[in-house]
Amino acid sequence: MSAIYSSITFTMDYCQRKKKWEDLWQVVKLCFIFSHRNASVERGFSVNKTMLVENLKKQSLINHRRAYDGIKSLGGVENVSITKRMLLAVRGAKHRYRAGLVRKKEYLDKKASKTQEKRKLENKLQQLYKQKKKSDWKKRRKKLNLKKKFRFWRKRKNP
Repeated sequence: MSAIYSSITFTMDYCQRKKKWEDLWQVVKLCFIFSHRNASVERGFSVNKTMLVENLKKQSLINHRRAYDGIKSLGGVENVSITKRMLLAVRGAKHRYRAGLVRKKEYLDKKASKTQEKRKLENKLQQLYKQKKKSDWKKRRKKLNLKKKFRFWRKRKNP
């Protein structure tokens, strides 16, 4: 394997130096790229794997990845210039985090109250169905009793 790699690197260096092989080298590079067209995506998977922590949430992973990609695009940590805006953003991070927690708690409370209200309405609806059923049952029973009484009085009247 190392022999193949060394011959490829030698050929690559040779083709880049010679003007007449420049076009051929462009074709070879394209062939290499075609065979590894998902390499950058797959490389991203390994970066995500190294960043993962057991309790890391999705948004945190996304933000870590943004920072990593930003630093990488600048060419490394030593090329990152720390601006006043960046310092202010870091200082306000805890405040934004707490505000996010408050918003999330309010959302969950609102959702819980809606769920509780929905349960109450469903229980009330069930009670109304039961009352209606009971009322219908009483009406039928009363109607049957009236029919029986009517027959009884009819038989008494017409023996």
